Amino acid sequence: MGGVNEFPVSCPEAAFSVETATSDNEFAVLNAETATQDNEFAALTPREQDDKDTAARQIRQAQRLKRNLLLQAAAAFLAAVVIHSSMGVDLLGSSPDRGLGESLEQILDSLGAGKGVITVSMIWRTADDLDLHVVTPGGKEVFYDNPQTGGGILDVDMQAFDLVDEPVENIYFETAERGTYNVYIVNFGNRTLDDSEALVRVSVNGKVTEYYVVIDEYRKFICSFTY
Repeated sequence: MGGVNEFPVSCPEAAFSVETATSDNEFAVLNAETATQDNEFAALTPREQDDKDTAARQIRQAQRLKRNLLLQAAAAFLAAVVIHSSMGVDLLGSSPDRGLGESLEQILDSLGAGKGVITVSMIWRTADDLDLHVVTPGGKEVFYDNPQTGGGILDVDMQAFDLVDEPVENIYFETAERGTYNVYIVNFGNRTLDDSEALVRVSVNGKVTEYYVVIDEYRKFICSFTY
Protein backbone atom coordinates (compact mmCIF):
# COMPACT_ATOMS: atom_id res chain seq x y z
CA MET A 1 0.00 0.00 0.00
CA GLY A 2 3.12 2.20 -0.14
CA GLY A 3 2.79 3.32 3.48
CA VAL A 4 -0.56 5.07 2.82
CA ASN A 5 -3.41 4.30 5.23
CA GLU A 6 -6.29 2.98 3.12
CA PHE A 7 -9.51 1.55 4.45
CA PRO A 8 -12.05 -0.43 2.45
CA VAL A 9 -15.73 0.44 2.55
CA SER A 10 -16.24 -2.56 4.85
CA CYS A 11 -14.23 -0.87 7.67
CA PRO A 12 -16.02 2.40 8.54
CA GLU A 13 -14.85 2.18 12.16
CA ALA A 14 -11.20 2.48 11.12
CA ALA A 15 -11.91 5.44 8.86
CA PHE A 16 -13.85 7.15 11.64
CA SER A 17 -10.90 6.64 14.03
CA VAL A 18 -8.51 8.31 11.60
CA GLU A 19 -10.92 11.28 11.05
CA THR A 20 -11.33 11.67 14.82
CA ALA A 21 -7.56 11.63 15.35
CA THR A 22 -7.14 14.24 12.61
CA SER A 23 -9.79 16.49 14.23
CA ASP A 24 -8.08 16.10 17.61
CA ASN A 25 -4.73 17.11 16.08
CA GLU A 26 -6.30 20.18 14.41
CA PHE A 27 -7.94 21.15 17.69
CA ALA A 28 -4.58 20.80 19.49
CA VAL A 29 -2.90 23.03 16.90
CA LEU A 30 -5.67 25.64 17.32
CA ASN A 31 -5.21 25.58 21.11
CA ALA A 32 -1.47 26.03 20.67
CA GLU A 33 -1.97 29.01 18.35
CA THR A 34 -4.43 30.57 20.81
CA ALA A 35 -2.00 30.08 23.68
CA THR A 36 0.78 31.70 21.63
CA GLN A 37 -1.43 34.72 20.89
CA ASP A 38 -2.35 35.01 24.57
CA ASN A 39 1.33 34.90 25.54
CA GLU A 40 2.21 37.55 22.97
CA PHE A 41 -0.61 39.79 24.25
CA ALA A 42 0.52 39.28 27.87
CA ALA A 43 4.06 40.30 26.92
CA LEU A 44 2.83 43.69 25.72
CA THR A 45 2.89 46.77 27.92
CA PRO A 46 -0.49 48.06 29.19
CA ARG A 47 -0.29 50.90 26.64
CA GLU A 48 0.40 48.45 23.81
CA GLN A 49 -2.47 46.24 24.98
CA ASP A 50 -4.82 49.26 24.97
CA ASP A 51 -3.66 50.21 21.46
CA LYS A 52 -4.22 46.65 20.23
CA ASP A 53 -7.71 46.55 21.78
CA THR A 54 -8.54 49.91 20.18
CA ALA A 55 -7.36 48.69 16.76
CA ALA A 56 -9.42 45.53 17.11
CA ARG A 57 -12.53 47.54 18.03
CA GLN A 58 -11.98 49.84 15.04
CA ILE A 59 -11.71 46.83 12.72
CA ARG A 60 -14.92 45.37 14.13
CA GLN A 61 -16.71 48.72 13.72
CA ALA A 62 -15.54 48.98 10.12
CA GLN A 63 -16.73 45.43 9.44
CA ARG A 64 -20.14 46.19 10.95
CA LEU A 65 -20.42 49.40 8.91
CA LYS A 66 -19.53 47.56 5.69
CA ARG A 67 -22.07 44.83 6.51
CA ASN A 68 -24.80 47.42 7.17
CA LEU A 69 -24.04 49.21 3.92
CA LEU A 70 -24.26 45.94 1.99
CA LEU A 71 -27.58 45.11 3.67
CA GLN A 72 -28.95 48.57 2.85
CA ALA A 73 -27.86 48.24 -0.78
CA ALA A 74 -29.48 44.80 -1.04
CA ALA A 75 -32.70 46.09 0.50
CA ALA A 76 -32.79 49.05 -1.90
CA PHE A 77 -32.25 46.75 -4.89
CA LEU A 78 -35.02 44.38 -3.80
CA ALA A 79 -37.38 47.32 -3.25
CA ALA A 80 -36.62 48.57 -6.77
CA VAL A 81 -37.30 45.12 -8.22
CA VAL A 82 -40.66 44.98 -6.42
CA ILE A 83 -41.65 48.48 -7.58
CA HIS A 84 -40.64 47.94 -11.19
CA SER A 85 -42.12 44.46 -11.31
CA SER A 86 -45.47 45.91 -10.28
CA MET A 87 -45.09 48.29 -13.23
CA GLY A 88 -44.50 45.42 -15.63
CA VAL A 89 -40.80 46.12 -16.12
CA ASP A 90 -38.39 43.19 -16.07
CA LEU A 91 -35.21 44.57 -14.49
CA LEU A 92 -33.35 41.32 -14.95
CA GLY A 93 -34.24 40.88 -18.61
CA SER A 94 -32.49 42.11 -21.69
CA SER A 95 -32.40 45.78 -22.68
CA PRO A 96 -35.67 46.87 -24.30
CA ASP A 97 -35.81 47.55 -28.02
CA ARG A 98 -36.56 51.27 -28.09
CA GLY A 99 -37.45 51.05 -31.78
CA LEU A 100 -40.66 49.25 -30.87
CA GLY A 101 -42.27 52.51 -29.76
CA GLU A 102 -41.76 54.19 -33.13
CA SER A 103 -43.02 51.12 -34.99
CA LEU A 104 -46.10 50.91 -32.79
CA GLU A 105 -47.07 54.50 -33.52
CA GLN A 106 -46.49 54.16 -37.28
CA ILE A 107 -48.44 50.91 -37.63
CA LEU A 108 -51.40 52.11 -35.55
CA ASP A 109 -51.58 55.31 -37.59
CA SER A 110 -51.48 53.37 -40.87
CA LEU A 111 -54.36 51.18 -39.66
CA GLY A 112 -56.43 54.14 -38.46
CA ALA A 113 -56.56 52.67 -34.95
CA GLY A 114 -58.90 54.34 -32.50
CA LYS A 115 -57.88 56.64 -29.67
CA GLY A 116 -59.84 57.73 -26.62
CA VAL A 117 -59.61 58.98 -23.08
CA ILE A 118 -57.97 55.61 -22.41
CA THR A 119 -55.94 53.83 -25.09
CA VAL A 120 -53.96 50.64 -24.51
CA SER A 121 -51.78 49.28 -27.33
CA MET A 122 -49.03 46.73 -27.72
CA ILE A 123 -46.45 45.52 -30.24
CA TRP A 124 -44.12 42.51 -30.36
CA ARG A 125 -41.87 40.76 -32.87
CA THR A 126 -42.48 37.02 -32.65
CA ALA A 127 -44.90 34.53 -34.19
CA ASP A 128 -46.66 34.05 -30.84
CA ASP A 129 -50.34 34.98 -30.81
CA LEU A 130 -50.39 37.45 -27.94
CA ASP A 131 -53.72 38.92 -26.90
CA LEU A 132 -54.24 42.24 -25.15
CA HIS A 133 -56.78 42.24 -22.28
CA VAL A 134 -58.11 45.22 -20.32
CA VAL A 135 -60.34 44.66 -17.28
CA THR A 136 -62.57 47.60 -16.34
CA PRO A 137 -63.46 48.72 -12.80
CA GLY A 138 -66.82 47.02 -13.26
CA GLY A 139 -65.17 43.68 -14.06
CA LYS A 140 -65.78 43.74 -17.83
CA GLU A 141 -62.88 42.28 -19.84
CA VAL A 142 -62.13 43.65 -23.28
CA PHE A 143 -60.27 41.14 -25.51
CA TYR A 144 -60.59 39.23 -28.80
CA ASP A 145 -63.58 37.16 -27.67
CA ASN A 146 -65.35 40.18 -26.16
CA PRO A 147 -64.17 43.11 -28.30
CA GLN A 148 -66.75 45.68 -27.18
CA THR A 149 -67.71 45.83 -23.52
CA GLY A 150 -67.54 48.19 -20.57
CA GLY A 151 -66.99 51.13 -22.90
CA GLY A 152 -63.86 49.60 -24.42
CA ILE A 153 -63.34 48.60 -28.05
CA LEU A 154 -60.70 46.22 -29.43
CA ASP A 155 -60.27 47.46 -33.00
CA VAL A 156 -56.90 45.93 -33.93
CA ASP A 157 -56.17 42.23 -33.34
CA MET A 158 -53.24 40.52 -35.09
CA GLN A 159 -51.19 37.34 -35.31
CA ALA A 160 -54.12 34.95 -34.89
CA PHE A 161 -53.92 33.55 -38.42
CA ASP A 162 -51.97 35.79 -40.82
CA LEU A 163 -48.48 36.22 -39.39
CA VAL A 164 -46.64 39.54 -39.66
CA ASP A 165 -43.23 40.74 -38.49
CA GLU A 166 -44.54 43.43 -36.15
CA PRO A 167 -48.04 42.57 -34.92
CA VAL A 168 -49.95 45.14 -32.87
CA GLU A 169 -53.18 45.27 -30.89
CA ASN A 170 -55.23 48.24 -29.73
CA ILE A 171 -58.03 48.83 -27.21
CA TYR A 172 -59.54 52.26 -26.64
CA PHE A 173 -62.32 53.85 -24.58
CA GLU A 174 -64.10 56.89 -25.98
CA THR A 175 -65.73 57.31 -22.57
CA ALA A 176 -64.70 55.40 -19.47
CA GLU A 177 -66.00 54.69 -16.01
CA ARG A 178 -64.02 55.90 -13.04
CA GLY A 179 -61.91 53.44 -11.12
CA THR A 180 -58.98 51.04 -11.47
CA TYR A 181 -58.19 49.24 -14.72
CA ASN A 182 -55.93 46.17 -15.07
CA VAL A 183 -53.97 45.24 -18.18
CA TYR A 184 -52.88 41.71 -19.08
CA ILE A 185 -51.26 39.93 -22.01
CA VAL A 186 -52.33 36.36 -22.74
CA ASN A 187 -50.04 34.13 -24.81
CA PHE A 188 -52.93 32.44 -26.58
CA GLY A 189 -50.79 30.77 -29.23
CA ASN A 190 -47.24 30.01 -28.10
CA ARG A 191 -45.54 29.22 -31.41
CA THR A 192 -41.95 29.91 -30.39
CA LEU A 193 -39.55 28.22 -28.01
CA ASP A 194 -38.40 31.48 -26.40
CA ASP A 195 -40.38 34.04 -24.41
CA SER A 196 -41.75 36.99 -26.37
CA GLU A 197 -40.80 40.56 -25.52
CA ALA A 198 -43.48 43.19 -25.94
CA LEU A 199 -44.05 46.89 -25.57
CA VAL A 200 -47.34 47.96 -23.99
CA ARG A 201 -48.34 51.62 -24.20
CA VAL A 202 -51.03 53.03 -21.90
CA SER A 203 -52.46 56.50 -22.54
CA VAL A 204 -54.80 58.01 -19.94
CA ASN A 205 -56.08 61.50 -20.77
CA GLY A 206 -53.00 62.04 -22.93
CA LYS A 207 -50.49 60.88 -20.31
CA VAL A 208 -48.49 58.02 -21.84
CA THR A 209 -46.65 55.25 -19.98
CA GLU A 210 -44.73 52.45 -21.72
CA TYR A 211 -43.99 49.00 -20.31
CA TYR A 212 -41.34 46.69 -21.76
CA VAL A 213 -42.22 43.17 -20.66
CA VAL A 214 -41.17 39.56 -21.14
CA ILE A 215 -44.15 37.27 -21.65
CA ASP A 216 -42.98 34.27 -19.66
CA GLU A 217 -46.37 32.92 -18.57
CA TYR A 218 -49.76 32.27 -20.14
CA ARG A 219 -51.51 35.28 -18.56
CA LYS A 220 -49.08 38.06 -17.72
CA PHE A 221 -50.12 40.99 -15.55
CA ILE A 222 -48.75 44.20 -17.03
CA CYS A 223 -50.01 47.10 -14.94
CA SER A 224 -52.95 48.76 -13.25
CA PHE A 225 -54.01 52.41 -13.50
CA THR A 226 -56.74 54.65 -12.21
CA TYR A 227 -58.98 56.82 -14.36
